[in-house]
Amino acid sequence: MQHTKRHALAWRYLALLFASSAFLSLPNEPSQANQTPPSSLEAIMERLYSGRFWIGPNGEPLVTVGIMDNQDKIEFSCKHGCRARLYRRNEPPQETGLEAYHSYTIRPLRARPAWLRHWLVAFATPYDDTARFNALEKQWTQRGFGIHPLITGGVFALQGHLFDTRQRLGSLAVFAKREHATQRATQLEDQLHLPIRLHEEIARRPQIRMLLHGGGRLEADDLIEIHPRRGTIRVERVEFGRGDRWHRFVPRQFLGPLWFTADRHGKLALVQKISLDAFLRGVLRAEMPPSAPLEALKAQAVCARNEVLAKIATRHRADPFLFCAHTHCQVYTGNQESDTRILRAIQSTRGLVLTLPNGQLSDAPFSAVSGGHTEHNEFVWSNLPHPALRGKLDLRQPSSLFEHGIAPFNLQRWLLEPPDAYCHGKTPAIRKKFRWIRTFSPEQLDKLVHQRYPVGHITDLIPEKRGISGRVYALRIVGSQRTLRLHGELKIRRLLGNLSSSLFLVQKHTGSNGQPTSWKLIGGGWGHGVGLCQYGAIGRANDGQSFRQILQHYFTHTRLLKVY
Repeated sequence: MQHTKRHALAWRYLALLFASSAFLSLPNEPSQANQTPPSSLEAIMERLYSGRFWIGPNGEPLVTVGIMDNQDKIEFSCKHGCRARLYRRNEPPQETGLEAYHSYTIRPLRARPAWLRHWLVAFATPYDDTARFNALEKQWTQRGFGIHPLITGGVFALQGHLFDTRQRLGSLAVFAKREHATQRATQLEDQLHLPIRLHEEIARRPQIRMLLHGGGRLEADDLIEIHPRRGTIRVERVEFGRGDRWHRFVPRQFLGPLWFTADRHGKLALVQKISLDAFLRGVLRAEMPPSAPLEALKAQAVCARNEVLAKIATRHRADPFLFCAHTHCQVYTGNQESDTRILRAIQSTRGLVLTLPNGQLSDAPFSAVSGGHTEHNEFVWSNLPHPALRGKLDLRQPSSLFEHGIAPFNLQRWLLEPPDAYCHGKTPAIRKKFRWIRTFSPEQLDKLVHQRYPVGHITDLIPEKRGISGRVYALRIVGSQRTLRLHGELKIRRLLGNLSSSLFLVQKHTGSNGQPTSWKLIGGGWGHGVGLCQYGAIGRANDGQSFRQILQHYFTHTRLLKVY
């Protein structure tokens, strides 16, 4: 009897693995982080868009990262020389050597953009929670909408542990053009007072003819691979700080291979294939100060590793990479030499991930400064409540006034007379992120809003819904022409001049005619506030807490598991 049960479980396990579109590669597939054996162009392009990752010879995942996109040219050089592999449709790839210290440029000659589908998504549930999906589908049907189910994510195994990142998406409609989908989503949000998000799928991959120039003219279709003979590849004008006030372009160093291909627009994209821990070195350098306490760096390393593995095949489904190098995924700054403490933090937590009681990977997001209270995930991303991502106080001493969260009755005191939080910080720079003030003239506020929404002259800003940390996730904007209800923490922050967070109190100052003369937003925190508070982790580590204790506080009911 036991023998039969074991065989049944084994077959269920294998069936589940092979049913997944994101099933990971076997060890005999291309595995070296710096080597890619020749293969057909179609096979490589299919793999880049598949949502799958590779497994290296030591069992470590190898992932693809989008370094650059939407480029008209990309310039690079190799200190020790490079080897280039240029692909042509229906022909074997051509290989050529590239000189050391020589600058090379890749440009598009002609291209065909991708065809995309833009779905409006009303809700998402875990793949195996059919009852929840059916209940939500019934609610939307009663509102008069038909639901089209979609599946995103995948299934993979690491060291005998099976992980399922799949979700069922309840979609309302599909559009060929993003602007039409965005317009309809805004209309529905305004009508229903509910968040609607976009999900993109690729219907037809882009194509491109590229020119490699710098000592000759070599042409390629869809893909050029660059392998350094030793060391790294220097790439010029890599974008940093996309969407932030410190946005700029800088040179970066990257391990090989680098893949040049087409992005969705038919312009150039640069993709790096890299081992997960090498990727984390570039993430930690950008996401947490190298001077942070070692235990805080360890906690950050575990979170960053989780955010890769838990998001496999759920992001960038219309792009030739799994993750981007920006805040949308995780900020990644390349492979310059890392601080020894960053290397130690990654090595000492090698393969460790946070899992839920059911054995699945936990999401492990992070932001810089929570402001003293972290946030429930559903109030930031409009998804179902996540058992590990429960907002909670992050104070050195308990506080009865705030023990049930930040609400309108205690919000002003929370912002103006905050208790001692772990993320309060010891420097003026961090304190300015812990509590802040933004002031707008009527003209400034009108201009910001009118860039996206023509509502007329703004007469009121009314936060309608707040999360447990006090963050606004539904804002009513009253204009002389119309009233707009805006849903989504990030949408609100971006619309109001890239606010540090959506935790704010609105003070409207009016003149004798009753019209606004200025707007003051008194706020706290820097970032979305869900999961790990990075400066809170630093404060806890400075107080002697281990990375395990830090993670236990920020991620409810999770445990650490070694998967490689």
